[in-house]
Parts: sequence; C-alpha cells; structure tokens
Amino acid sequence: MRILDHSFALILLGLLAIALSPGAPAAESLVWQPLNEAACGGAMTALSISPHDGRRVLVAGDMLGIGISADLGDTWQCANGLPCYEIADFTWHPTERDEVWAGSMGGPMVSRDGGRTWAAARNGFPPVSAGSYSAPIEKILFDPRDSRRLLAFGGSSRGWESPGKPLWGAVWESRDDGGSWSRLTVVGPEGTPPAEETAGVNLIAAVRDPVAPDTVYVAARGVGILVSTDSGTSWHPSRTGLPSGAVARLVAHPTAGGTLWASFASSGIGDQRRAGDVYRTTDGGTTWKPCGSGLAHQAGTDDNFSSRYGALAISPLTPDVLFTNDGAWNTGVIYRSTDGGAAWQAVATKANIGHGAPAGINAVTTFYPAGLGMGPSIVSPVDPQVVLFANSEFIVRSRDGGTTWEDITARPVAGGDGWRGTGYSGLCSINVRFNPAAPDWVVLNAMDAGKLLQSRDGMRSWTIPAAKPNPWMGGNDTAFAGPTTAYTTLGQHGTFGGIATTTDGGATWTVRGGAENGLPKAEGRGDATGVCASPAHPEVAWAVVNGDLLRTGDAGGHWRTVDTGHWLTWLASDPSAGQRFYAAGAFNIYRCDDGATLVPIGGPRGGGRIAVDVRGILYAVGNEGRNGGSSGLWRHDGSAWTRLLADRFLVNVAIDPVDPTRLLACTNEDPFNDVCDAAGVYLSADSGRTWTLMNAGLGMLRGYGLAFAPADHEQVVFGSFGRGYFTARWPAALRPVGTPGWTPSDEDQDLVGIDPLRHEPGKPFLANGGMENGAGLPTGWDSRWTGEGQLRAFRDRTIAHDGRASLALASVGGAAKGSIGQTVEGGFAHVTVGGALRSAGKARVLVALQSFDAGWKPLDFAVVKMAEGDSGWSTFAGEVVLPAATARFNVLLFVEGDGCGWLDSVTLAAAP
Repeated sequence: MRILDHSFALILLGLLAIALSPGAPAAESLVWQPLNEAACGGAMTALSISPHDGRRVLVAGDMLGIGISADLGDTWQCANGLPCYEIADFTWHPTERDEVWAGSMGGPMVSRDGGRTWAAARNGFPPVSAGSYSAPIEKILFDPRDSRRLLAFGGSSRGWESPGKPLWGAVWESRDDGGSWSRLTVVGPEGTPPAEETAGVNLIAAVRDPVAPDTVYVAARGVGILVSTDSGTSWHPSRTGLPSGAVARLVAHPTAGGTLWASFASSGIGDQRRAGDVYRTTDGGTTWKPCGSGLAHQAGTDDNFSSRYGALAISPLTPDVLFTNDGAWNTGVIYRSTDGGAAWQAVATKANIGHGAPAGINAVTTFYPAGLGMGPSIVSPVDPQVVLFANSEFIVRSRDGGTTWEDITARPVAGGDGWRGTGYSGLCSINVRFNPAAPDWVVLNAMDAGKLLQSRDGMRSWTIPAAKPNPWMGGNDTAFAGPTTAYTTLGQHGTFGGIATTTDGGATWTVRGGAENGLPKAEGRGDATGVCASPAHPEVAWAVVNGDLLRTGDAGGHWRTVDTGHWLTWLASDPSAGQRFYAAGAFNIYRCDDGATLVPIGGPRGGGRIAVDVRGILYAVGNEGRNGGSSGLWRHDGSAWTRLLADRFLVNVAIDPVDPTRLLACTNEDPFNDVCDAAGVYLSADSGRTWTLMNAGLGMLRGYGLAFAPADHEQVVFGSFGRGYFTARWPAALRPVGTPGWTPSDEDQDLVGIDPLRHEPGKPFLANGGMENGAGLPTGWDSRWTGEGQLRAFRDRTIAHDGRASLALASVGGAAKGSIGQTVEGGFAHVTVGGALRSAGKARVLVALQSFDAGWKPLDFAVVKMAEGDSGWSTFAGEVVLPAATARFNVLLFVEGDGCGWLDSVTLAAAP
C-alpha cells in the first residue's frame, strides 16, 4: 500500500472526525499538530523498525500511545484510534508490509496501514473491564509456517499493576490472523498452570526458535526463563546457570537454533546484591553461561547504583553484533559486542552522568538530564549500522554501528540555548500558561522532568530553567505577574517540590522550600497546586500548598499562611476586578476580594480547575468522578450557577481572552482501563450552550493543559496526558453549532449550593472521602500499618459504593492483619464518621479511629463499624469521643484474617 503524504493524511483524519461529531458542520474543523516541545519525557516501552521499510519506525510508551516515523526518527507523527495508550512490544507481519501488531495493557491491537491507525483485536478475550485491565499482552508472535496463526503472551515489561483480575501469564492463540482468540494456558512460576488463573507470571518477552518453530522461549519477571516445545501449550523452567529471576530482556539468534541471550538486572538485598549480567545458551536453554566480559559488574547496596542490564538487542543481519546497556544511575553506558557476546566494549555514555564509565568513549548530548539508562533497543533489520535505544526521556540513534549517537526526540535550535522537539513527546501535561504581558513567554507544566519547560520565543524553542536542585518531580501551575515575574508550583504524587520564581523574564529561576521560606521542606511530603498573582503588584502572589492558602509579598522570598480553614486546590484571578481571585476547594468555591478572606459561593464539588473571563464570569469544573454528581462544567455569573457540560471526565476549561463566547474544555481518565473513555477536546462558540468535539490530529484524547494564546487568540494549545502538547488554529469565523452539553434539571442547584459545614474555619478536613482521585492508592489515604502477614492496599475501580472507586485492603497469600488510613490533624473532642463498608472472605473488617497525642503516642482505638465474611455494602455513622490529649487521629480501614475490606463515601464532622 502506498504511504500517504502526512499532511494529506491529517486532512483526511480531520474530515472524518468532524463527520462523526454530532451537530458539527461537515467542512469546518480545526486540526491539531504536535507543539514540538523538546524531547520525549515519558517512559518508552518498545522500539520497532519495519523489516519491509527500514525508514519506518514505531515507538511505544507506558502512557504514551504510539509514535510513527517515516524517516528513521528524524520526525514523528501520531498514531490514531488507540483504545488504550499503555503499549507493549510490536510485531510486523512476515509478508504483509502494512500489518503490524502491538501488545497493550488492554489486549492485542492491530494496524493494517503501517501503524497509523489501530484497533483492538479482543474477540475471545474477557469482556472489557472498566476500572482495571483484564488481559494485558506484552508480545505477539507469528508462526513462520502459517502466518494466520498467532500467539499472544500475557504480561508487561513495564511492570504495570492493576486491580481487578488481570490474566497475567496467559498464552492466547489465534488461527485466523487475530480475528478470534482462545486461551491455551496460564503460565505459573514453574511453568505449570497456577491454582488460580489470575496468579500467572508476568511474561515480559517472548521469542520463537528459528529452526524449531514449535519451541518458544519467554522471560518471566521474578522467575527467569521458561520454554515450551509444543508452541505454547505447556512450559518448563530453564534455570541452569542463571541467577535469580531478575531477567530483563531476551533475544534469539536469527538463524542458529537454540542460541539465545538474556540480560539480567541486579538482584539481592543490601550487601548481598549481585550485579546484573548477560547470559548465553546454545542448547535451547538447557544450560546458560555468563558472557559479560568487559561489562561493568558493580554491586552496591542500592539497586540504583548497581550494574543492571535492562536492554539487549541483536543485529538480524550480522548476529555476532549485540548491544546492551548498564542502567546504573552513576554510569549509564551503552556496550557493543562484535563476537556474539564473548567480549563487550563501552561505546557511549552521558557527559554529565557517567562518572563511573570508562574514559575516552563518546558522550551523548540530550535535552533531558537523565543518563543513558536505557531499556528498549533495536538494530535495524534492514541496515546493521542503524541502532536505536530509548529510556524514560529520549531516544538516541546511531547510524554508524554504535560509534556516534544523537538525540532524535529533540535537537538544539541554532543561535540559542533552546531545543525543539521532533514530534514524539511523552509528557503528561498538567498545565500550559501564556504571559499576557509578554506573549512570546510560555511555560509548560508536566509530570517528572517536564515540570517546567519554558519558551521565550513564541514556542519555537524550549529550555529547562529550574533544573536545580532537582530536574524532576513535576510541575502543576504557573502564574505570570507583568512582563518579568512568574511563579510555578512544583511536585507530584504528594511530594512537595518547592515554589519556583523568576523576576527577570525567565532568564533565571529560584526554587524555594523549607521553613526559612515559610514553606514545607522541598522534596518533602505535601502538594502544591494552584497559584495566582497580581499584574499590578507582581511581588504579591498566592499559592495553595497542602490545601492551605499562602501569600508572598516579596516575590516568593517568603510565604505565610493566610487561611487554614478550607481545603483548597486551584486559584484563578479575575481580570475584571483588580485584586479579586477565586479558590476552588473540595466542597466549595470561594471568592477573595481582600487577599485574605475567603467567602464561599458554592459550586461544583471536588476541587476542579477554575477560570474567569474578561467580564468576571467564573467557570468551574466539578470533579466528582464516574458516577456524576456535580461533575462537568459550570458557570457562575455572580448570582447563580448554571451547568453547561456534563461529561464526567471533564478536567479543564479555557476561555478566549478576546471573545469570551469561545470556550475549550478537555477530558482525562486515569490510564488504568482496557479502554480509555476520555472524549478529547470540546469547543463551544456560543458561551457553552452547545459543544462540538474537535479531535482531528490528536494522538491522545486524555489531557489536562488547555489555553488560548493571548496575542493571537486563534491559536490554541492542548496538553495530553502522555502524548505531549498539541496546537491548532481556531479561526474566529469558525463558529459551529454543536449539541447541548446538558439539559437543566431541578436537582442542579442542590449539587452546587454552599456547603454549610465544611466551609467553616476550624473544621477537620478528610481528603478524598469518595476515593475519586488517585492511581495506586486513593490520594490522601497513605497511613499504613501491617502487624501480621502481607496486605495490599489499592484504589479499587471495579467495586465502589457511590463514586468511581473505593479504598480496598486485601490479605495476600493467607491470613494477615493491618490497616490503611488517613491522618486528620486537630484537637477535637467529638468526631462523627460516616461512610460505607464492605467485606469478603474469612476476615474481620473494621472502620476505626486511632487517636494520638502531640508526640504521636497512641491514645485510643475506637471501632466505628465492623463487617465479616462476604457482606454487601452497609452504610454507617458513628460518634467517637476522643481522649483529651488528642492532637490528631487516623481514620482507618482495618483487616484481620484472609479476605478483603472496602471503604467508600467517607464523611467527617467534629467539634472542639
């Protein structure tokens, strides 16, 4: 099939998207293009070069979807149609040049146009699961004797976890080119099927023997190598000569049967650690021998500083040539062997990282600061001189067999210190902010190393201006105050990263944290979210840290707390009213006119994003989760709330700074589902009365960042959650009439009225009582104790009482005893706790309050509710009188026995 010109393909995709958008004119659309912020910035999981076209490259990521290059990585485009964005390894059809398969956490996927568009191929798999993964697939193999016969292997080299009952270790077979599948077996630690089908091992790699095609080898995380001689039906371990199960990669000789190589990470604990290495077998896995001569073998007490070989690639055309990588943080070295692994030579490291690397080898220059701790790697099946390696921040390429290397996800921009991306960004966006007083000054906030990317030339090039003291940890919000001053809140996953400030137009930034600045310790516990500032008084700004409102009057040199009576999240200045700003909280939205006093005005619950237009009209996003509530977009005109859009996954809104009738809204969904239900970007040209989805060109439909450019309000930016940032032009003349986003109901005002209890100062705050937010655990529920056995605490999105998830605590491998909970600060005498409790198995499940004095001495353990055995949801409300010396208490879910407990819909009220 002839490859379409990329721009023509984008136009076709745009027209198709509009044709499918309800109520949108057939010939009017906007088309998104990659913004080309520098480098990837996301964890890549696989690289593949087509055996039919050596210039076509695919790259996959853990939350990044799929990128496509038609010029060997010089430029990248988006794949479309992905039902799930957590992608594993690729496999090209042996003869059909445009057919390629990919494993994913949502099952097998197939493209029949060379990787541009994808579809799920799950016929015969378990039903799609909402809130978890059902059947993750790492690798798909073709039978060389019959290309219609495929095997799919259940696993994830990324090491994803999931609630529910994912079928790890399952081996699936298709005899009709993926049209339907049946399960052959589930692989257990010893190869035989485990007692429970959900207890299979994580199959992180699979290869077929080139001479005996019924022989298949797999690598299983924590187990090692297993072999099947009947094409996947039965399995046995292959361990002789191998270390523990810390296997990372597995490759096979392309023509010599029974010859394989396996790379291993470091293993063990403390002084008993064993360095990683590379091993070889020539007898089909009967015996293995180390072949790591020339590799580093350092074994420190810390895994991060121990040699670990997480990459391994073989040249299909010159199989004596192999590549591997030592991913230790203080080295990060790429090695090459030209004699089948008998000896290795170091060929590349990073100039700023490789302190323990051999001298005299090539130093690779990249935009992002991480070392060469690489994972996915490949030698071209068409040109043995072409080698690619990828990690969590960039892809490096060699075109001379490994002698020299270059970053192909970003390149320096001539005449300056900035870099520009090549089209494959993997940033998980949080925000994008333009400076209205200096329109060429733009800041992106994203997770990890994308915490603060800055452009001062209108998004043509990018720098990382706040890399010290830590280049990672993520960023959340930025506020500009006039042409030279800006503030950015930093941190992620409950870790405070400080507040960064600049007063010289972004030339220099200072990151502050710690008591001397009136802040929590940088890299300490806590969250920093919203920030706003006054253009008229740029030295004055407000920020939300740990839910409290803080103020600075000296451009961020020192901050003081001005309000602790509310749990806040986001802030938004009112451009029509001088010093006025609004604050979003968990239970109310507040107006502040004097810089210190918060007046509740009700609003949607959950502490979602807020924005104010040039007329002073407030827009707020509710964040109450999958079951609705006040989720969606609301408008407050100064006297009443009106719901505009009811998409339960809505997360952000942006308003045209010139024409406030033009609105954008975007959606996001946690990336832990077989199918992502985020809808993408909505457009309204009539103040929110009607909406149209505008997703043409987007490689991902979930995201957070959203903005109009102030100097050119026809330019808009959307930040996806895993595929970086996109930009488009929305002409002022494009005013489609879409479909209404919500039909008003009598219940609307009940959802947004002022909460009379929780807005009062002095009341205790229990974060995330509905368990709506969080990934592995519900946000805020992180106080753990284990007394006996093993327990697993997680956010269960498959079982919930009233919302999108619950807090679950389950025994692992037999009876156990322990708790998971949340700490509430404050000296209260009477506490009333309400909620819903559920239990399963042979366990006693409790909701309890554990009180402590100021020195954390335990005072009392009061049971509020108990459940046993297999019980359904039961609601409760109980009052507890706390000891007089109580300074804080934990609200706990306690499990004792062999079973599981669930807690949801938790409410809290207290009196001094």
